[in-house]
Amino acid sequence: MAEDSVRKYLDAKAELDRAKQKVSDITKLIAEVGDALKRDPWSLMVSNVDVEFPPEVAMGGSRSLNADNWPTARQIAELLSTMHKARHGAVNAWASLSKSDRENLTPPEGAR
Repeated sequence: MAEDSVRKYLDAKAELDRAKQKVSDITKLIAEVGDALKRDPWSLMVSNVDVEFPPEVAMGGSRSLNADNWPTARQIAELLSTMHKARHGAVNAWASLSKSDRENLTPPEGAR
């Protein structure tokens, strides 16, 4: 029975880690675009949109944001919601473990 609880926790913790990584990936993308806009907005272009850029930007080796990779507000919200649900699941799975089962495991964020 204890092995089932530990396996359930490890699965929940892995789900939380995956959700956190997805949020981290999207955070990195947004930060990189923000940095490019601050440093040199004249050399940033957006690809896969119906908007024209001057040839010197479009053909000049400028930094490019692929619009297909840019998240919508809804996608960001869904990622955050998934992360919260995953943390809740991991915290609950952690709470169901005995003290001895917890000894060699790392608790999830928010666990008490």
